[in-house]
Amino acid sequence: MLTRTIEEGVVFNNPFKVPGLRKLIPPGAYRIDIMVEPMEGLGFVAYRQKTVELYIPTNAVNSPSKERSIFFEPKDFDALMLKDKLDLVRAIERAENEGMYIPT
Repeated sequence: MLTRTIEEGVVFNNPFKVPGLRKLIPPGAYRIDIMVEPMEGLGFVAYRQKTVELYIPTNAVNSPSKERSIFFEPKDFDALMLKDKLDLVRAIERAENEGMYIPT
Protein backbone atom coordinates (compact mmCIF):
# COMPACT_ATOMS: atom_id res chain seq x y z
CA MET A 1 0.00 0.00 0.00
CA LEU A 2 1.29 3.47 -0.90
CA THR A 3 2.13 5.59 2.16
CA ARG A 4 2.44 9.39 2.24
CA THR A 5 4.17 11.53 4.83
CA ILE A 6 2.76 14.89 5.88
CA GLU A 7 5.10 17.20 7.78
CA GLU A 8 3.51 19.59 10.28
CA GLY A 9 4.41 21.66 13.28
CA VAL A 10 2.78 21.44 16.70
CA VAL A 11 3.09 23.59 19.80
CA PHE A 12 3.04 22.27 23.34
CA ASN A 13 2.18 24.92 25.93
CA ASN A 14 3.25 22.83 28.92
CA PRO A 15 6.07 20.40 29.73
CA PHE A 16 5.11 16.87 28.72
CA LYS A 17 6.22 13.26 29.04
CA VAL A 18 6.61 10.78 26.21
CA PRO A 19 6.92 7.00 26.42
CA GLY A 20 10.49 5.80 26.73
CA LEU A 21 11.87 9.02 28.24
CA ARG A 22 12.10 9.76 31.94
CA LYS A 23 12.75 13.47 31.50
CA LEU A 24 9.97 16.02 30.99
CA ILE A 25 10.12 17.61 27.54
CA PRO A 26 9.94 21.42 27.67
CA PRO A 27 7.08 23.34 26.05
CA GLY A 28 7.69 24.71 22.58
CA ALA A 29 7.28 24.14 18.86
CA TYR A 30 8.04 20.66 17.52
CA ARG A 31 8.05 19.02 14.11
CA ILE A 32 5.94 15.94 13.42
CA ASP A 33 5.61 13.59 10.47
CA ILE A 34 2.21 11.99 9.97
CA MET A 35 2.29 8.80 7.91
CA VAL A 36 -0.98 8.20 6.07
CA GLU A 37 -2.21 5.52 3.69
CA PRO A 38 -5.13 5.60 1.26
CA MET A 39 -8.38 4.00 2.32
CA GLU A 40 -9.58 1.64 -0.38
CA GLY A 41 -13.12 0.78 -1.40
CA LEU A 42 -14.55 4.27 -1.03
CA GLY A 43 -16.09 6.36 -3.81
CA PHE A 44 -13.73 9.22 -2.96
CA VAL A 45 -10.09 9.75 -1.97
CA ALA A 46 -9.49 9.48 1.77
CA TYR A 47 -6.48 8.72 3.93
CA ARG A 48 -6.04 6.99 7.28
CA GLN A 49 -3.31 7.98 9.73
CA LYS A 50 -0.90 5.14 10.43
CA THR A 51 1.72 6.70 12.73
CA VAL A 52 2.87 10.05 14.06
CA GLU A 53 6.58 10.70 14.51
CA LEU A 54 7.53 13.48 16.95
CA TYR A 55 11.01 14.99 16.62
CA ILE A 56 12.58 16.19 19.85
CA PRO A 57 15.81 18.26 19.74
CA THR A 58 18.65 16.76 21.74
CA ASN A 59 18.83 19.81 23.98
CA ALA A 60 15.51 18.52 25.39
CA VAL A 61 16.86 14.99 26.03
CA ASN A 62 20.25 13.43 26.73
CA SER A 63 21.29 12.07 23.33
CA PRO A 64 24.44 12.19 21.18
CA SER A 65 22.46 12.78 17.96
CA LYS A 66 20.93 16.06 16.68
CA GLU A 67 17.37 15.01 17.44
CA ARG A 68 15.42 12.04 18.66
CA SER A 69 12.19 10.77 17.19
CA ILE A 70 9.36 9.08 19.03
CA PHE A 71 6.64 7.12 17.21
CA PHE A 72 3.02 7.28 18.35
CA GLU A 73 -0.22 5.67 17.41
CA PRO A 74 -2.40 8.55 16.11
CA LYS A 75 -4.90 8.20 18.99
CA ASP A 76 -2.08 8.35 21.57
CA PHE A 77 -0.59 11.49 20.01
CA ASP A 78 -4.05 13.09 19.87
CA ALA A 79 -4.47 12.29 23.59
CA LEU A 80 -1.10 13.92 24.35
CA MET A 81 -2.12 17.09 22.46
CA LEU A 82 -5.54 17.13 24.14
CA LYS A 83 -3.97 16.84 27.60
CA ASP A 84 -1.72 19.81 26.78
CA LYS A 85 -4.71 21.93 25.70
CA LEU A 86 -6.70 20.96 28.81
CA ASP A 87 -3.75 21.84 31.06
CA LEU A 88 -3.58 25.26 29.38
CA VAL A 89 -7.32 25.87 29.85
CA ARG A 90 -7.08 24.86 33.51
CA ALA A 91 -4.13 27.22 34.05
CA ILE A 92 -6.07 30.11 32.50
CA GLU A 93 -9.14 29.34 34.63
CA ARG A 94 -6.98 29.16 37.76
CA ALA A 95 -5.39 32.53 36.94
CA GLU A 96 -8.78 34.13 36.31
CA ASN A 97 -10.12 32.72 39.59
CA GLU A 98 -7.17 34.33 41.37
CA GLY A 99 -8.12 37.71 39.91
CA MET A 100 -5.66 37.88 37.03
CA TYR A 101 -6.82 39.44 33.77
CA ILE A 102 -6.19 37.22 30.75
CA PRO A 103 -6.62 39.14 27.46
CA THR A 104 -8.18 37.13 24.65
